[in-house]
Amino acid sequence: MKRISLNTRGYLAGIGIVLFVILVMLHDQDANLSDPSKDETIAWTHNPQQVRSFQFLEQAENPEYRDFTAIPWAVTYSPLTEEGHCIPKEDITKDLNDIIDAGIKAVRFFSVDCAVLDAYDDLEYEGEELEIILGLHPYPVVDSEEQEPNLSHYIKSINLQLAEISAWNRWDRIAMLVVGSQGVHHERYSRSELVRMIRYVRLHLESEQGFRGLITTVEPVQSWASPTKYNAASIAEYKEFQQRTAPWQKPIEGIDDHNSEDDDFDISNIEDNDLCAVVDIVSLTIQPYFNSGLYPDESGRLIERDVKFVKYLCSDDFIGRAHREENDANLQRDNSPPVAILEAGWPKAGRHNGNAVPGRNNQILAINSMLTAYDSHSGTRIPVTLHSYQDEVWLDESPMAVEKSFGIRHLYT
Repeated sequence: MKRISLNTRGYLAGIGIVLFVILVMLHDQDANLSDPSKDETIAWTHNPQQVRSFQFLEQAENPEYRDFTAIPWAVTYSPLTEEGHCIPKEDITKDLNDIIDAGIKAVRFFSVDCAVLDAYDDLEYEGEELEIILGLHPYPVVDSEEQEPNLSHYIKSINLQLAEISAWNRWDRIAMLVVGSQGVHHERYSRSELVRMIRYVRLHLESEQGFRGLITTVEPVQSWASPTKYNAASIAEYKEFQQRTAPWQKPIEGIDDHNSEDDDFDISNIEDNDLCAVVDIVSLTIQPYFNSGLYPDESGRLIERDVKFVKYLCSDDFIGRAHREENDANLQRDNSPPVAILEAGWPKAGRHNGNAVPGRNNQILAINSMLTAYDSHSGTRIPVTLHSYQDEVWLDESPMAVEKSFGIRHLYT
């Protein structure tokens, strides 16, 4: 009986080694890659009606500038006071109007909290000039603090947020829906649980006729490496596994059985943890300041490296690497999805981290470097969301004392 091989004792160590080797390879060696066709990005989409949202990702060859600072494609926005309370709705609307005036295309809300959607409704021209990247924050809805959270508890919180968005009833303004933010990285839930949550949202949104956006999640690059994909016996068998576990084939609760009459491929014990397969676009969080070897004006290099790396992790070339011996120099990146950065920034105050030095001038150098990062595969500029529009004064400081100093509002107003 055929099955995907999972080395339960050693695959975590193996995946760590291979990721390190790949990072070194991608840093030192440029793959010989051809330019994609004009239709390549749109070809990835699960839904042809999402074309508008893919076009929203397109970047001019060079960014526009305001007072020598590049203008970002998008910014993150969290409307909280120093005490962690919501700021008034009219202040949110003013900030959003300022974001539009700065020439920024999109705003990323981490959730529907603080009546951000109502504030958006109060914008001039009903927000036609500002797209929304909206987060769904999975949190466990449990009966008591002693109850151990499981997938169903996270689904309950997602349902509450989806109901609020449905009541708002402006699905057409949402260019991207983000299910979770670094939850796998922070071990709030597993990679396979996140895969199921994304599938749940995708199936739910089939009934929302106005939604034409992209569905994704935000994680650092290492979270996109699927141990199951890495340990697959072959590309062909893994693709068959993906087809049989597609959302239109399987129940949301997971893989209990399969409907095929051909029983020579047993998927009943295989963990479905391939995030690449369930998103329309791969979204990364990258914070160059925390890499002590980078100077501010080298921040874009880290973005370019991680984009190149995640395209490999999401390509056919990563499938079965535990069993394959092909030359890594001939990477093809077959069926690799587009990539966007949904969180990247540089602090204007705080302590030195090796070569990474905070400061107002260094923040500008870092921003200009990040916003001129290019995808080595397509040759196009990478869409980058700067973090964050305002200083997040409600956060607790770490020993580096930078958490409250990522705000960029002063550069564009």
